[in-house]
Amino acid sequence: MAKMLESIGDRMLAVLVPKARAGACPCRPGDTFYQYRCVAHLQQRRKCTDKCDCSYTCGAWQNTFTIC
Repeated sequence: MAKMLESIGDRMLAVLVPKARAGACPCRPGDTFYQYRCVAHLQQRRKCTDKCDCSYTCGAWQNTFTIC
């Protein structure tokens, strides 16, 4: 009887408590962000994507045609 109540309690908790990702990496693989820099008084940006090992990959720098 105790095992059955424990099992029911575990199932109820599984429904109520949100699931979390396991692992030590605080980043979320697949999330994107932009990096910015100023070159010759023009702002440039590039899109970067997080990877599972807490590193990221970025595309090519592109002009935003904004003066900085």
